[in-house]
Amino acid sequence: MNPRRSVLFALLLLLPALAESQLLADPPPVVSPLERELAAVDSVEKLERRLAATRGADQGRERIAILKRLVELQPHVGRRRYELAAQYAALGDKRSAYDALIRLSAQGYAFELEKDPRFEPVHGTQVWDYLVGHFQANRKPFGVGTVAFRIPDEGHLYEAIAWDPSRKRMLLAGLRKADIAFLSEQGRLEPFIDGRSAGLWSVSALAVDAAHGKLWVASTALPVFADLKPEQAGISGVFRFDLGSGKFEHRYLLPPQARAAITALAVGKRGEVYAADGLNGTVYLIDGGGMRPYLGGAGLRDLRALAISADGRRLYVADYDAGVLVVDLLNAAAQPLAVPSQLSLDGIESMQLWNGHLILVQSGTAPALRVMRAKLDSSGLRVEQIQPLEASRPEFEHLGASAVADDLLYVVANSRRSLAGEREPAIPSAESRVIFRSDLTGKDLVPIPPMPLKAR
Repeated sequence: MNPRRSVLFALLLLLPALAESQLLADPPPVVSPLERELAAVDSVEKLERRLAATRGADQGRERIAILKRLVELQPHVGRRRYELAAQYAALGDKRSAYDALIRLSAQGYAFELEKDPRFEPVHGTQVWDYLVGHFQANRKPFGVGTVAFRIPDEGHLYEAIAWDPSRKRMLLAGLRKADIAFLSEQGRLEPFIDGRSAGLWSVSALAVDAAHGKLWVASTALPVFADLKPEQAGISGVFRFDLGSGKFEHRYLLPPQARAAITALAVGKRGEVYAADGLNGTVYLIDGGGMRPYLGGAGLRDLRALAISADGRRLYVADYDAGVLVVDLLNAAAQPLAVPSQLSLDGIESMQLWNGHLILVQSGTAPALRVMRAKLDSSGLRVEQIQPLEASRPEFEHLGASAVADDLLYVVANSRRSLAGEREPAIPSAESRVIFRSDLTGKDLVPIPPMPLKAR
C-alpha cells in the first residue's frame, strides 16, 4: 500500500472542516417564499418534474431552491449535490459551489469537474485547484484485494452469490437460466440445482440458512429469462430448497398484479426470512405460513440489500437512493442509520454484516466504485467509524452481489444486472463473471485515522 495514497484519504476526511470554518462559512440563511413552499413538498417525483420544467436562463434561483430540497430529501445521492454545485457555479456563487464540492470530495466521489464547462465561472482560485486535485485523487485505485475467480458465464448471467459455511462452498445463480451451481474447492463450477421443475425464473438473490439446512432463492419472471412464458411475466417469489441435497421444498409467490421483483433476502435467527421487493419498496416476511408485507413506505423506492444483526434484533434495509434504514424486529420501528458526514450511502448494490460492521458495496459513487467497512456502535443505530477497503479498482466495472466467508468478502465485479429488462441481451460468448475478493480485516491497509461522527 502506498503511504502517500493513505495520506490523501486522510486529508479527504478533513475537508468538511473547511466547509464549516470561518473562511467558507455562510451567513445565517434567509428562507425565501419559494423555499418555504418547497419545504412542504415531500415527493421526489414531483420535484423532479418541476426541476425539468425550469430551463429558462432566468430560472437559476428556482432550480437552486428545488435542488436544495432534493438534497434534503435524498442526502445520500451525490449527483443531487453535484448538480446543485454546478447551478451555484453557473450563477457565479463560488462559496456555495465550493462548499458542495468539498463535501462530495470528502465523501469519496470522483466527478471529473475539470471537464464540466458549467464550473468555468468558479475556475482560477487555489480552492478550485485544491478540489480538482482531490477529485482526481479519489479516482486513483485503493485497496489490496484481488480477483478470486473468473467464471465462464456461458449465457447464464450469473448475478446472485452466497456462501455455504457448512460445506465451505460458494453458490451461484443467474438471470438467464433457472439453475444453481457451486464452486468446488478446485475452483470449478459444478451443477447443484436444476430449478426448472420448481418453476424458477431469473434468480436475483440467494440466502443460506446453515442452522436450519435451507437455501432460499429470490426469483422473478424477468424479460431476460431465456424460457420466459408471456403469461408469467412479472411474477416474483421466494423458493425454498434443502441446502444439502438441493431438493425443492416450497415456494411463496406474490400475485401477478403486484408487478414485483424480489431483489434481496435475509434470514433471521429463528429461520424467518425477509424479502425485499425492489420495485415497490416493500419488505415481506416469511414466518411459518405465507409471505406477508412487513415494512413499506419510509421513502423506500429501490431496495437492493438486506442484513440482520448477529443478535437477530435489527434488520438493515438498503435503498439505492435513500441509504440504510434500521428496523427494530421487536416492534417494526424503523429509523435511518446515523452516519458520519463523510460517509455517503449512495448507490448501495449489496450489503453484509461482519463482526459488528456493515460492509457496503457501492456503485452509486461512480466512477469511484468502492467497498466500505462501517463500524456500528453498541446500539446498532449509528456508524462510529468508517474505513474504505477497496475503491476505484480497475477490476471494478459495475459492482453487484456479495457474500462473506469468514474474514473475506466476495463481490461480483462486473455485474450485468442492468440487462434484466432485455429480452435478447447482447452477451459476449466468451465473457466471464469476475468474483473479486477483499480481506475484511484490512490488515494490509495503511490505517486511516477514525472519522468523528457527525450525524446528518
